[in-house]
Amino acid sequence: MVIRRRAGLTLTEAILATLLLSVIFLGATSALVSAMALFNSLQNNRGRLDATIALEHMARKIALSNRVVVDQGGAQLKLRWDFATGTFALNGAGAGTPSDLTDDTWVKYRIIGNQLRWRNDAAESPDVGAGDPELEPGLTLQSGSIFTLVNPTGILEGSADPNVVGVPTVVEINLVAQSGTPASDVTLNTDVAAGAMTKSQ
Repeated sequence: MVIRRRAGLTLTEAILATLLLSVIFLGATSALVSAMALFNSLQNNRGRLDATIALEHMARKIALSNRVVVDQGGAQLKLRWDFATGTFALNGAGAGTPSDLTDDTWVKYRIIGNQLRWRNDAAESPDVGAGDPELEPGLTLQSGSIFTLVNPTGILEGSADPNVVGVPTVVEINLVAQSGTPASDVTLNTDVAAGAMTKSQ
């Protein structure tokens, strides 16, 4: 007569299987927590990245402008460029036409609600509207975002003589962007001199 053992797990095998499953579960949980932390970090930096891209875009346009207008209570920025034969001119050099305003073009930015919208036009009017494209679609602006003209007259600050000119118009851009989970505000601020101010205002 042959005695057969019943098939099944011994206590040792069950303990080893439980330990092995626990190690796998802990490893997976650790990977999930790390992935969530990385995702949150990327989300937290997304608002800053979008605001930085928008600032860089506007700063390049300001540096090439020959007229700067801020209106709508600081919510709209309009920049006139000297444009001729497909080339933007700095300081009236090259293909620019400093004595001719008719070939100049305008690029405009406006904060509408929590979005930054923009457009190009042949004239200072019309204003940027809600139907115009967003400058950076992921950018969500908060209260405190504003455009400000610094020394708009081009007169040296602190000078008693109004004929002391030559100081460029400077645009201060202040963007407060919403970022992250949970949401928080990121403030980016820069001052940019209008480097091509060669025409009459």
